[in-house]
Amino acid sequence: MIQWLEVEEQEYFNGKYKAKLYRKFYIPASTLKIEFKPEYGLDRYALDHLGSELFNYKMIDTNKVQIAECLGDLDRIKKIEVPVE
Repeated sequence: MIQWLEVEEQEYFNGKYKAKLYRKFYIPASTLKIEFKPEYGLDRYALDHLGSELFNYKMIDTNKVQIAECLGDLDRIKKIEVPVE
């Protein structure tokens, strides 16, 4: 297991932000933009479209900009991008 102190700080968004992450962001090859219903949550979309709730990290990474712009309030998100495998 990787220890937090061993993880190097990296720059993201053209050096605007620095963060320590255990893994690189997931970047899908292509996405499908769909209407988002907050009552389902991102894990339900991961189950329906990617086959498992375990792929919720892919949903979060793919929609990180929308989530950040809404300050984590999923009720404010209208459309999300679903990774297409």
